[in-house]
Amino acid sequence: MPLSLGMIGSLVLCGPPPYSKQPTANCDMHSQHTSSFKVMSFNLRRGDANDGCNHWQKRRDIAVAVIRDEMPDIVGLQEVLPSQLGYLRQAFAGYDIIGCGRREDRRGEHVALMVRRSRFCIDTNATFWFSETPDVAGSTHWGNRLPRICTWARLSDRMNGDSLLCLNLHLDHLSGRSRYRSVQLLLQRAGELADGAEVIVTGDFNALALSRCMRLMSGNQYGSHRDSTNYLPPVVDTYREINGFRWLSSTHHWFTGRRFGPRIDYIFASASAYILDARILRANLDGRYPSDHFPIVVDLDFSAPMGEEHRHFPRLERREALPYHSEDTMKIKG
Repeated sequence: MPLSLGMIGSLVLCGPPPYSKQPTANCDMHSQHTSSFKVMSFNLRRGDANDGCNHWQKRRDIAVAVIRDEMPDIVGLQEVLPSQLGYLRQAFAGYDIIGCGRREDRRGEHVALMVRRSRFCIDTNATFWFSETPDVAGSTHWGNRLPRICTWARLSDRMNGDSLLCLNLHLDHLSGRSRYRSVQLLLQRAGELADGAEVIVTGDFNALALSRCMRLMSGNQYGSHRDSTNYLPPVVDTYREINGFRWLSSTHHWFTGRRFGPRIDYIFASASAYILDARILRANLDGRYPSDHFPIVVDLDFSAPMGEEHRHFPRLERREALPYHSEDTMKIKG
């Protein structure tokens, strides 16, 4: 029988689960959006990393339970190896899991997409490399030592027939130039692939909210400008749209559960999206976390009547607090 976080907690502690699920948006608001769906971005941390008590074998059931408790319709996974994907395929038979490895032989680390089969049909999908030769497997340029990739899929919504383009990525952890050039390529490729479809981008960008590449990603939305080579219509940072800037929004915590620090994991969506909720999941089992990153979840509806005043669910007061500094030379693990 599949385990949930609650069941794991009961088995280990013979009591209530040692975590509290964060409150989601008002149920009445969700009930008005019958065409809404849920998206998750989740860096799982490589299964071969020497993490001791936090090794994948010792936390994989917690990771599965976190995903199962949310039951997202689309999941962008980063830093996931074939052995991890095999375990997830067994645990989530109702999902299609697509992608390839980043090496020249298309093996190794994936940025895979999980798509709930009952909600979306995958029309086409592929992977490209962040380089001067994006269709050459294993190619690297722009200062990144490791190949960096984007897996994308064009989906059809079984509920209403709408088209949706999803892109999932993991940008370089050392080179700011690589991240900036990668975002340029991402926006150009996404614009070419979208062909009128709504767009969702999930990923570990390894970049601060006000870094150069993230300002480019958000386009004019937050005071930056795109050049003429970018064809993708504006996308918005869904978490920031709901929560504003928050110092307690770290998504990379090194298995410590710390909340203070920068957010480097993001979910972007077309500016036409009605964002019902966006949150960081900090569920853990007695201090044990499913990864060294917190997953992010957002509830979206592209079918809602649109108007600037109605685009975002006003669950929280939006506060533009002191921004993170905009240094674009972060050195975080890859």
